[in-house]
This record gives sequence, structure tokens and C-alpha cells, in this order.
Amino acid sequence: MKRFLPFVLLLVIIQFSSCEKDDICVAGDTPVLMLGFFNYEDPDTEKSVPNLRSVETELNVVVNTVGAKTSDSLPLRIETNNSTFVLTNNYSQATDGTVSGNSDTITFNYTVQEEFLSRACGFIANYNELSYTLSNDSANWIDSVAVVETTVKRDTLIHVKIFH
Repeated sequence: MKRFLPFVLLLVIIQFSSCEKDDICVAGDTPVLMLGFFNYEDPDTEKSVPNLRSVETELNVVVNTVGAKTSDSLPLRIETNNSTFVLTNNYSQATDGTVSGNSDTITFNYTVQEEFLSRACGFIANYNELSYTLSNDSANWIDSVAVVETTVKRDTLIHVKIFH
């Protein structure tokens, strides 16, 4: 029995030394674009948008439909270098399906940079060189736009200020 004890201990040590850490991803989400809404007459004052609705145009997906908001988050596309959204102020839909509100279309342009986090998380996308194009119509509710952060790497910051 004493002859086998070193052999058993060696097997136990090999067994435990070959284990790897659990592959659990805690912080592996691709960041979203954070919008902040501000008063165009007083640019430092937040101003809520009543009944804001955000729709991504390529897939025609409703991102958010909410009451008054002073900020919003929009997911950017990773397979292309731009994402277009229709932001509707005072959105409402009647029981017959009629939609009303003032809609503005904004396109965000960027370059996508993949970042490897870990085996568990894999890759996330970060967005660099953020810029925008605002489509003009006869009644834009968006007065102006300012890109505050040209790199979208975290979604705790406001990246774009929209003045209305």
C-alpha cells in the first residue's frame, strides 16, 4: 500500500493541475450607442423627448418605444459601417393602426474594431470614428446633433447629444 501512495498522489496532482478556470463571461457585451437629449436653447440642460420611438431601418426593428426619455440606447450594426434609425417624437398609434408623430432619420457612421476578451466571451465589437448624417425634412424635431465621444467602447457614457 505504501508503494502505491506516491503514485496515487502523483495522479491526484496531475488531475487537479490540468483543470482550467471556469469559462464564464461576465463582461462580454458589445457596447451600445448612448444618446442624450438636451434643450437646444440651453445646451447643458437635459430635455426629455415625449413618447420616443426608435426604429432601426435596415431590419425594420423597433428598438424602443417608451414614454418621456432624456436618454436612449441604440445597438449599432457590426456587419456594416453604418446604422440608420428613425427617431419619432410624440409617437402614438391609434386602435385602427394609424401612426402619428414627428419622425427624423439619423445615420451613424463608424468603423468596427473587434476586440478579443477571452475564450468564454469571445470577441466584442467597438466602434471608432463615430459620425452622423441627419436627414432634413420640413419639420425636423431634432435641431442639432453633437458627437461627444467618437469611440463607442463603453455604454455608460453619452456618446451623442441630440438637441431639440
